[in-house]
Amino acid sequence: GYLRVPIHSTMATDRQILLKYAAFLGATGVAAGAFGAHALRETLSKKPNGLENWRTAVMYQLIHATALLALSSVDLGSGQGDFMKDKPIGSNSNAASSFF
Repeated sequence: GYLRVPIHSTMATDRQILLKYAAFLGATGVAAGAFGAHALRETLSKKPNGLENWRTAVMYQLIHATALLALSSVDLGSGQGDFMKDKPIGSNSNAASSFF
């Protein structure tokens, strides 16, 4: 059997979906940060590390938004993403196969 990396014709659609998810995560991350900093400040301050935990959660969401944005810009159709295309499973064509 061969291990194939699927590269299909809906690449532009996949990019658009990733871009939309990135925009949604980014926008809701900014909104959550503003909400926590203003409307929830007093409530979060009453709990131990409440405000710090909220900031951490918002930061993680924004990092994930940035990661999706970066992933949406990767061009898998350029040949950079298909290094395992048509290679037999277990072949010694890459370093990872030596571990299996």
